[in-house]
Amino acid sequence: HQFVIDNSTGINENQPSNTCFVKPNPTKDKISISIPGQQTILEVSVIDQLGKQIFINHNDGVAGNSSFNIDCSQYSSGIYFVKARSVDGIYISKFVKE
Repeated sequence: HQFVIDNSTGINENQPSNTCFVKPNPTKDKISISIPGQQTILEVSVIDQLGKQIFINHNDGVAGNSSFNIDCSQYSSGIYFVKARSVDGIYISKFVKE
């Protein structure tokens, strides 16, 4: 997937980016995020359609945290972006909150 850098999300469509896995998508309450290769997720954030970071979690890098769960039940319906960072790079995906 490729994304667009614009004033609202800061995500670049013109350069290839790695995709993280978000399930279920769409969601009503919780999502699970994982990245390829069972890498440790160091940081996860959720960005709304206006580019506002509405969630962030920094992991201390403990091995084994290759997936991460987020409770989205309080989010408004709409499209969101999730960004997961590992030692190897940044992984981005979008998801829909019903």
